[in-house]
Amino acid sequence: MIKHSKFSMLLREPLFHFLLIGAVFFFVFSQMNTGEDENAPQIIITKAKIEALANAFAKAKGRLPTAQEMQTQLEYDIREQVLYREAMAMGLDKDDMIIRRRLTQKMKYLFNDLSVINKASEEELKKFVDEHPSKFMIPATISFAQVYFEPSEHETTLVEDANALLEKLRISTVKESIGLGDRSLLPYDFRNERKTDIDSMFGKEFTKQAFSARTNSWEGPFESAYGVHLIYIHERTEDHLPPLADIRERAQREWMSLKQHEVNEIFYQSLHQRYEIIVDDEVLSDANMSVK
Repeated sequence: MIKHSKFSMLLREPLFHFLLIGAVFFFVFSQMNTGEDENAPQIIITKAKIEALANAFAKAKGRLPTAQEMQTQLEYDIREQVLYREAMAMGLDKDDMIIRRRLTQKMKYLFNDLSVINKASEEELKKFVDEHPSKFMIPATISFAQVYFEPSEHETTLVEDANALLEKLRISTVKESIGLGDRSLLPYDFRNERKTDIDSMFGKEFTKQAFSARTNSWEGPFESAYGVHLIYIHERTEDHLPPLADIRERAQREWMSLKQHEVNEIFYQSLHQRYEIIVDDEVLSDANMSVK
């Protein structure tokens, strides 16, 4: 029982993942190098190649190719191989940013394919959520009705006019407020709006007042980037972290993504150490930068 426990712990160690990935990676790399030489003068068409072309056609068109279509596919593939090999022989791949990025992307995919990332345990998942609450936090929201006052319509009586209407609204009903105030392009009702959205729309001061005002009561006047408002808050929620049961699948994906990144970084650093990075001191001085 103790031996099994130690082995399970070993499987979760990033260093073990790195060693395992490294072994598989170099095995695959060696197998790739023992295959057909792409720069050789022969282009060998195998049954597997024909099947791959047919499958690619079927996936794109939703049906198998006819004999003529298969012939066209094969001729295009041969043409592609001929031009590719000649381009490589001429060194056209050297210092090509697009090719470099494409090959870099393929290396990243290879890292991911070879990685062995186990799912997090319940304890690991809970710890991960506790350490990264911002990833799963449900933002504060607010629902409110508003009556708007345009500053240019009230000159020096803006606040007084707003307060006068506020007194009337407090002894009235919410529905009677529709159509009151000044016309604007702003909606009358806001439902389940995020705090960040209200902040960007009305400004920080308005948001601060709205999220601290009483609910189920007309409050104000509150200033915004548009003018002055009276608001009736129907409902308001605060930022909160949902129970793990409600976000388990999402948390699991985030956890595995993080672990994948960690393993990929270990793998990259092992490759990086094989190279000596030499940069002209003048370049570093002019750009005010450093290279690790």
